[in-house]
Amino acid sequence: MDLTSDPLIEQDLNHLRSKIIICANSQTIKYDEEPIH
Repeated sequence: MDLTSDPLIEQDLNHLRSKIIICANSQTIKYDEEPIH
């Protein structure tokens, strides 16, 4: 079963991936906090 075939799941994964990338590039942002734009 490929969950990424679901547009909503895929969108959520992309959002999560974006947060992880932001966290990886900033010492002030934690995984459990919302990114400050």
